[in-house]
Amino acid sequence: MKKLITLGISLFIVGCSIFRAPVSRREPEIKKQLMDQLEMYHQFKAIGIVNLSLKNLEMKSNFVLIKKENKLRFDVLEGGLLGLSPTPKAQVLNRDSLQIFIPHNNVVHQAEALNFFSENYVQRISNAEIKQEENNKYSVLIEGDLKIILNRKNLHIHKIIFGDFALEFLKYKKKFPRTIDVFKNNNLVLKMSFEKWSFEKISDDIFVVDYPEDVLKNKVSLEQVFSKGEINWK
Repeated sequence: MKKLITLGISLFIVGCSIFRAPVSRREPEIKKQLMDQLEMYHQFKAIGIVNLSLKNLEMKSNFVLIKKENKLRFDVLEGGLLGLSPTPKAQVLNRDSLQIFIPHNNVVHQAEALNFFSENYVQRISNAEIKQEENNKYSVLIEGDLKIILNRKNLHIHKIIFGDFALEFLKYKKKFPRTIDVFKNNNLVLKMSFEKWSFEKISDDIFVVDYPEDVLKNKVSLEQVFSKGEINWK
């Protein structure tokens, strides 16, 4: 009886290895699916609820997120989702640099741009290395410090890792995640719950913001952006 059980387990393992397509065979499909997904995020507007968690700071608010190419605008709103507020609770712009405007404090914090928005990464996928992970995932290693992990079954993006940061895509509905978690050094700092995605044409003007003349400018590092004390988000 034990021999039969052992034989059955062995045949099951062998069968799984036979019917599981090797990475090399799926590589064109994996790269095409990844490029198609990144293309969907090339230009969009999304609304939802954000939870910010920085050490002892907890904040929950509505948000509007807009992206076009390598530009991004993220407005944390005081009230309901009635479009872009002229005076949001906080506003983040990522263009040539990262700018964080806190209207309540009349301060703009400036840091180096988050370059994971660069469209150059899409062009490098064709030369990327693909590995099969043990947890039913594929990892796509792109030149530099960018790593994208895909679910093996549907090839949806599961996680994007770049340096000390990681974006985790969760709870897919159709083609888009309902939740994206942002990690810094494996610590959860931002949880975005999406209520709506839209893909209308976006003007570049939306990424140009005129700050008050008396606004204070403060240069900070990305490390300081995600640590409590340097930036007063409230």
